[in-house]
Amino acid sequence: MTKCKLCGHESEEISKSIGVCVNCLRKDKQAVKTAMESHFKWRELMGLPPEPPKNGELQCKICVNECKIPRDSSGYCGIIWNKGGRLTTITGTFDKGYFHWYLDPHPTNCVAEPVCPEREHYGFYNLAVFFAGCNLNCLFCQNIHHKYMIKEGRIDMGEGVVLSTNELANIAMQRRVTCVCYFGGDPTPHSIYALKVSRKILKRTEESKRIKRICWETNGLENPRIMKEMAELSLKSGGILKIDWKAYTPRVYQALTGINGKKLSKG
Repeated sequence: MTKCKLCGHESEEISKSIGVCVNCLRKDKQAVKTAMESHFKWRELMGLPPEPPKNGELQCKICVNECKIPRDSSGYCGIIWNKGGRLTTITGTFDKGYFHWYLDPHPTNCVAEPVCPEREHYGFYNLAVFFAGCNLNCLFCQNIHHKYMIKEGRIDMGEGVVLSTNELANIAMQRRVTCVCYFGGDPTPHSIYALKVSRKILKRTEESKRIKRICWETNGLENPRIMKEMAELSLKSGGILKIDWKAYTPRVYQALTGINGKKLSKG
């Protein structure tokens, strides 16, 4: 049992990390400030900005955070950087991504498996691309490993790989690979890279008359123009775009993810 720090209510459903009950989160502005304490401690441990920076020299518009990144620092995600006055990624270029990948045999553990057109293709594989970094800071992330991949702004080659768009496209074109699913972390910070790879894959499939489905598992916070292109590539290839919405109430959303849900509800 955990006691709410504001109202004193005790329940098994109150998280020790958040420290307050859901009723206080919905009604009391102070509740969000209390919940954010855990976010700030965790991000300091990881060497990441406590909040989306707003006073830097370069603005990133890849996602809803729209970070204004100081020189030689990263945005909230830890993937997009201002390096010497140039907006780039942790790899130094939008033509290279940082992730780890594996071939997941069908039927996969994909959340869209019940409606996946590839679910009965035994002997074939989904190319699972697990991106480092995320533009949220979910306290209960089931794939928290993505944060350790970018701890203190470093690329750890023992945790992942850096591949060019051509190198990843080559893996996707293996005969027994029928689809590609981008997740992580979240594909949002790497979305420019992922879109480039996807276009290359679909161009090659048109030339070879093969099927390669493009799928995404994302929090849905991409710039609308980026999200539209992601959806178009999935539609064209017969893939699926899955959005993982964390909470309906803006203050609950912020308590869980570290990002102001009020802004998202207006976007």
